[in-house]
Amino acid sequence: MILGGVRANLKSCIDKITLDLQRLGADLQTKVDELEQLNQSMRDRDKMKDDAIAHLSDQLVAIRGRLQELERRQQR
Repeated sequence: MILGGVRANLKSCIDKITLDLQRLGADLQTKVDELEQLNQSMRDRDKMKDDAIAHLSDQLVAIRGRLQELERRQQR
């Protein structure tokens, strides 16, 4: 009789722990998903930044070339 009560109590504790672990696992997965989305967003923004810098660099090179051409014309 006592052993049956201990087993029932132990099973109840194990069931509660199992549910708690499942909830924690779900919470962890939610956080992992959120972090993956944030990381992707950061990668996208980083690429946009790199593209913008490359575009600005190309524009600066073109402007520099025009300025050099104007200087050559003025020196004539």
